[in-house]
Amino acid sequence: MVNRLRGKEALGFFDSNERILKRAKDPKDVLATDETTAYLDTASSDSWFVVGHTRYSTRGKNIDQNSHPFNYGAVTGSHNGIIDSPSNYTVDSEFIFDQLDKHNGDYQKSLQDEWGYWTTSWYDNRTGKLYLQMHDNSCGLVKFNGCWFFSSDPDHLATALGSRSTIVLSDGDTFSFDADGQMLTLPKFSSVMSGSYKKDRRTSGGSSSTGSYSYGSSTYGWSNARTGKSHKNQNKAKGKRKDRFGQLGNGRVAKKFDTEFRQLWNDFADYSTS
Repeated sequence: MVNRLRGKEALGFFDSNERILKRAKDPKDVLATDETTAYLDTASSDSWFVVGHTRYSTRGKNIDQNSHPFNYGAVTGSHNGIIDSPSNYTVDSEFIFDQLDKHNGDYQKSLQDEWGYWTTSWYDNRTGKLYLQMHDNSCGLVKFNGCWFFSSDPDHLATALGSRSTIVLSDGDTFSFDADGQMLTLPKFSSVMSGSYKKDRRTSGGSSSTGSYSYGSSTYGWSNARTGKSHKNQNKAKGKRKDRFGQLGNGRVAKKFDTEFRQLWNDFADYSTS
């Protein structure tokens, strides 16, 4: 699993049927269980997306309850990064999804006054859509074989899918995905907060996709298709990229990738779509 490189404490999933599986163990061990196999088999047959998350904890003990994803009312999601949440939340990330639920999915009202950085994905059963947002962090998007893949580490995503163009999100970029595989560009998120903070690379970067599956202290997933993940690669080219969805940010193409990792990813992708 690519995302295991970003967090080895827990692995969790959620899907379009709002089923949640999360275990506070090494992701490679969780992935090898009959429980996870059964979950992914079921999700691959009746869900149009799956989101996953591997945890590197910053607040809250490493137990199942504190692992991503989290559900608050109509909203279920996972988060990569840090947010300055009130002390009554065991894990800082919980605050994001509670706010989104309380503000009826209005991410601007929910988060504009909050200090932090994030790549976050969430499902809102009031709209029936999956959402993806990046604020002062990193995230990449790739469309491959009719499926959208996303990852909070763009280079890792390029590695997982081979040498392909990756749309790198700009600060505030927010998108929605529906059950038909359509992606919409939503109004940018804008924070009124400013300040300096030290980022931990393990909480700023990860992986995901949409089509039928999505995974993310890495966030990653796929929708109506497979999953995506990513790996830091300094050998990349920068430039502007447009596609039929419009300007989505800076495009970067990973020129090299880790052969061993890509083989692991290909084996999992083949299994999940068989």
